[in-house]
Amino acid sequence: MRRALYLLCLLPLGLFTACDDDEGGNSVIDYDAIDLISYSQHVQPIFSASCTKCHGANLAEAGLRLDSWDNIVKGSDNGEALIAFKSADSRIVQMLSKLVGGPHPAEVGSAVLLPSEQTFLARWIDEGAINDAKENPYQNASDLLYVCCQDAAQVRIVDMASNNVIRIVDFVELGYSSDCKPHHVAVEPDGSYWYVSLIGDNRVVKLNPRNEVVTDISIIKPGLLETDPNSNLLYISRSMTAPEDISTIGVIDRATMLPVTGDTDGEIPMQFELPHALELDATGRYLYTGSLVQGAFMRYDTQSEDLTSGTIAQGSGPLEAELSPDGTRLFYTGQADGKLYAFNINGSEDPEAAGSIELGSKPWHMDFSADGQLLYVALNGDNRVAVVNSADNTIRAMVQGNGLAMPHGVAVSPDGKYVYVSNRNKDGSYTPRHDFGDNEFDGTLVVISTFDSQIVKVLELAALPTGVNIAR
Repeated sequence: MRRALYLLCLLPLGLFTACDDDEGGNSVIDYDAIDLISYSQHVQPIFSASCTKCHGANLAEAGLRLDSWDNIVKGSDNGEALIAFKSADSRIVQMLSKLVGGPHPAEVGSAVLLPSEQTFLARWIDEGAINDAKENPYQNASDLLYVCCQDAAQVRIVDMASNNVIRIVDFVELGYSSDCKPHHVAVEPDGSYWYVSLIGDNRVVKLNPRNEVVTDISIIKPGLLETDPNSNLLYISRSMTAPEDISTIGVIDRATMLPVTGDTDGEIPMQFELPHALELDATGRYLYTGSLVQGAFMRYDTQSEDLTSGTIAQGSGPLEAELSPDGTRLFYTGQADGKLYAFNINGSEDPEAAGSIELGSKPWHMDFSADGQLLYVALNGDNRVAVVNSADNTIRAMVQGNGLAMPHGVAVSPDGKYVYVSNRNKDGSYTPRHDFGDNEFDGTLVVISTFDSQIVKVLELAALPTGVNIAR
């Protein structure tokens, strides 16, 4: 009751009602009567009265301080404490309301927040978690990483400056089905728009920086996405779950989100089944793909519309393609045989095989370091990330550790400091830090330092994280 009295003296008159309790009928705050929330008057007093003993300047458990808006927004050593507009997905609310065994901090013998206080904090977060200056957390963030959470029908947006999840885009709320399966993202180089493939709904969606749907287009089982930085073209491969007889790559105009007319009429024939891998060179002239079922690659000349075919390896199951930043080396991951295949690229000449290397079980997505020397490859079947010297196809390092659980997507930050790896955790090999009763199989985003190939942070996300991407 001392907490209630403390809060009472900090609030203006007229915002409370009297109610009896076992300690003598002292008054408590009527949070329902607060129309406009003031952070300093209404929110911080709750944290100060109940939380800052363990999460303050003198002691900050897990690196989390709840003694100011800035510190709350900064989060803990393990990631964000709250996600603006999404109280149900905010760790603060989950710890207070979903923790199996009882709400925090009861498990350490401390008094829990009153139900009215918990509801009020959730309301504050859902209204944007604004401070006294009417600012939302990370409202001006610009270095963004987009992570698809396929089974949750979400895309989670990460601020790469803080390595925190800062927004959640829920596609059910945007009108798509709960089984829409967002799989991969492409982002305009200037960040003006972003695109996501929805496998389950057979759509590719265009969204603006406010994460509002601009429009969408129908395409059967869209997989990976590639934007041409020199034109309005968006290329779309096919999902691994697409019918095997599909043998085309989609191509649409990003400005209109309509199929490109002409000889292709929005579909580029690839002369083999199930083209999934997708990579476009920096000039926008050559598009590379690979057949998941035939162990072959195809290069499409976007100017002449000529096709060049080649063999990777029978039974290799090429899943992803990646060009070196200088455009001279092309790599394919053989998800079926565990190998990485290299090709030399010399202008308009046919790609020349340049050897392969055994990596491990199910190499999936990959990305280059900024200087092009190292290639980071997710090994979905080994719970590891291979660091490969791209010049001679040798393994520099193998990254493993807590958080790597069926790794899928890979992206290197624009400043070259971090490698981001999404992890499906479909088998529950990663154990969440806290048991909320429904998060056993939630996936992660692992942040790896490029300096020493060490894991520096593990963000817990939602169900089945898959493709990741940034503005390039």
